[in-house]
Amino acid sequence: MMKKIFLCWSILFFIPAIVCASASMPKEEGQQREYVQGELIVKFHSESIHIEQIEEVINGTRDIADLDMGIYLNNLARQNELVSIERVFSHVMSDEEIAEKFPERAKRRPKNAETSDIKPTYLFKFNKASMNLKVLALQFMKDGNVEYAQVNQVITIQSQ
Repeated sequence: MMKKIFLCWSILFFIPAIVCASASMPKEEGQQREYVQGELIVKFHSESIHIEQIEEVINGTRDIADLDMGIYLNNLARQNELVSIERVFSHVMSDEEIAEKFPERAKRRPKNAETSDIKPTYLFKFNKASMNLKVLALQFMKDGNVEYAQVNQVITIQSQ
């Protein structure tokens, strides 16, 4: 008798939970991508030796084929057909500019507050169609000059 009651309660509570969970999971076919194919956001450590050369590529004074990011990153770039690099943040205000533009905010700022350097954050665009971007991001993060690497996620906001 207890087994039948337990089975009934299990069916009543767990089956709907499983159905709801599977309904909220993305569909394989026809689903909108959760990230932009071929794009990876890579942030280098501020002291990275590669930033200068990357900036030269962005400014057009160095060809992307001549970019030297070390053997490991060069191999990843070549294997996955790196075609361009862009700055994610084109203009980052200095602390002085922020204080001038937002004086009330500057007054509230703690005296020894550190700001994160977001300048060396770049959008790497690849041409290889068959690559797994999430695996590529993990591979980029293995390099000591890379602070983080992630896919370029698509965020949608639903409003009513």
